[in-house]
Amino acid sequence: MVHLSTIQLNQTLISRFRQARENLINLLDQQATFLRLDLEARQYVIPCLRRQIPQYIDILVTMSIMISNRSRHHPYVLFRRNLYGTMSLMYNPCRSTYVARFKEERAALRSQLRANANALRACPQINEEGLIASRRVSVALCGLVPRVYCLKNAAVDMDVKTRGNPFVLAKPYAFYSHDVPPRCMDIVASLLHWADMLVNRDGRRTDGIVIESIEYMLDHMEF
Repeated sequence: MVHLSTIQLNQTLISRFRQARENLINLLDQQATFLRLDLEARQYVIPCLRRQIPQYIDILVTMSIMISNRSRHHPYVLFRRNLYGTMSLMYNPCRSTYVARFKEERAALRSQLRANANALRACPQINEEGLIASRRVSVALCGLVPRVYCLKNAAVDMDVKTRGNPFVLAKPYAFYSHDVPPRCMDIVASLLHWADMLVNRDGRRTDGIVIESIEYMLDHMEF
């Protein structure tokens, strides 16, 4: 026999879930109306949606988990149990695994770039030791190419799978999936160019140019 308080709790959770869903629908309908009446309204509609939608969906996901766990025998939940049991997997703006992976890849790339610049700076003399250091850094720069591709993939995954994360929302929409990949390809081209400069120097000292280029890139990476 189901206790009366349990029935009341179940009904309260269902009502709260429905209200959260209704709030999200009203928000989307309101912003769609603004856009329908005036396309120029996108300059304030888009920031509003980016700021509020993750919060609304986070509440909706939380409520869906609660009714799935605490009201799983309620007819409303039983009818849709396949949906509410997996809703949190479909969208979870609080998931930070992808953000952490991107930050780790970015930090590793920056660290290794700076280490190579420091290695060149440590052997400024034009002698055999300096040539050996230049060749080692040339090989190391080529070896960073796969790291840059990992960073690009991590950026795209983060943007697609954690679009509601505050770290992602801090940048313009689709920044990490649209703007970062071509920037990563520019980094790859720079790495190969620097590596070639260090080996095929034609009697010129190019270490200083490479050092300044690396440091400039580190200061202006912007992601």
